[in-house]
Amino acid sequence: MLLPTGITGFGSPKRSITSMEFLQLCFHIKIIFNYKDFEHMNTYSTNYYVGRFTSEDNKLFIFMNKYYPYVTTADSYEFGNISFVENSDIKSCIDSLEYRFVDSIDAEYNIYKYLEVEQLNSLMTYEQISNLHEDEQNQMKYWKPQTIKEIIFNNWD
Repeated sequence: MLLPTGITGFGSPKRSITSMEFLQLCFHIKIIFNYKDFEHMNTYSTNYYVGRFTSEDNKLFIFMNKYYPYVTTADSYEFGNISFVENSDIKSCIDSLEYRFVDSIDAEYNIYKYLEVEQLNSLMTYEQISNLHEDEQNQMKYWKPQTIKEIIFNNWD
């Protein structure tokens, strides 16, 4: 997975996902899967959005990068610590969406993409980060991420 320029939120990202776009996705999922409640959670991260779905017997967190429509799910989230989990129903739903982002800079990044746990936990390679801006590279030298999830859903300041 080659990471696009600006994915970290540093280096003058060329685009951004609005909170309204995130909320539209979340309310679509809430209706489709009949979740009882949805809460758009505040986070100190400037790199991703977080939401929490609840039903009678469980809760599910949803995450979206603020610069590219990369989405994933987790079963817990606390103070920036994320426990990612696979959710095949949510993945199928997101994969079937044909929403097009108006300000997309590239067709490849014009649709939602569900990231699986295996992708997120994969070790970062230099090839994957070759497109990142110099400012992003400098942040990486400071924060020393090891996996893709630490780059796409970072808590860097």
